[in-house]
Amino acid sequence: MGYDVTVITPVFNGVDYIVDCVNSVASQKGVSVQHVVVDDGSSDGTFEAVSQFSTVLLIRQANAGAPAARNLGLSKAEGSYIKFLDADDYLQPDCLRRQLEVIRSTGNVKKRIGYGYRDIVWERRKFRRRKVLKVDLDQVSAGESVERQVANRISKNIMTSLPLYPSEALREVGGFDLRLRSSQEWNLNIRLALQGYTFFFDGVYCYTQRIHDSASRISNRKCDPESELANDKYTFEMLEDLLKHRCVREAWAQRLRSKAKTFIVAGFLNEGQRALCQANKLSGQQCIKESYGNPYRIFVRVFGEVGAAKIYGTFIRLARKILY
Repeated sequence: MGYDVTVITPVFNGVDYIVDCVNSVASQKGVSVQHVVVDDGSSDGTFEAVSQFSTVLLIRQANAGAPAARNLGLSKAEGSYIKFLDADDYLQPDCLRRQLEVIRSTGNVKKRIGYGYRDIVWERRKFRRRKVLKVDLDQVSAGESVERQVANRISKNIMTSLPLYPSEALREVGGFDLRLRSSQEWNLNIRLALQGYTFFFDGVYCYTQRIHDSASRISNRKCDPESELANDKYTFEMLEDLLKHRCVREAWAQRLRSKAKTFIVAGFLNEGQRALCQANKLSGQQCIKESYGNPYRIFVRVFGEVGAAKIYGTFIRLARKILY
């Protein structure tokens, strides 16, 4: 490979943010970096803004979505490792060097993928505008079973820009599944776990995620229960043979409970109750403790899962009025 790391950035109408993103990659020290930017049919001057940077391999495609853009970037990547970075986010200084050093320090341990942590900046908040999310999602070791690894990836999603992926791993599983309309990185990481890859927390401060009003920001996507449940069907069918393992069933039940909470908070009561019913069929009440943290778990015990989600939704709406 010609580079240590290839950074792949999909961008659609991101002229207000892309320059900061590109500069954050160009300023990485102690590591050779290829930056591939895939313009996904922008019409706001994004392509022209990126064209001024000699450090970028700029590709243009008709609008097909971020996963398709990432796959196109992967086909042009010359780095031994891959870092995905959205156009409105930016890397922390030296994060690529630090993540590379951690993975290389594992020596002969193969099929290990390290991931770090991020902070979030809400651009429109009146206060509490920044939050650091330093979270270790894995307590499993490299020697754990594939079923345990897969279960961890089902219930604990790793954001797209946190891991430093080996290029060969992504090519082994074929990159992102373009049938999916959301949760593509979640599906990708599950497929990697199925191939025996182990994820571990490397403790590196990776990037800053910016939350803003743009309709292109994935965090602004409206909740669509029918679409989301249909979307998960692909992954569920892929894992059906593993559902005989209790850890996998409980992990999927945890995901359904998380979905149900999101649906009910957004006002989709029937869809939320349906997801809870499916969760109970998979594992009964066994995974409630793992599904919810305190103090929310206390509300579940007192008011039930539906009642707790309604109360939480009311709290969220009030908090948004104060924060924005």
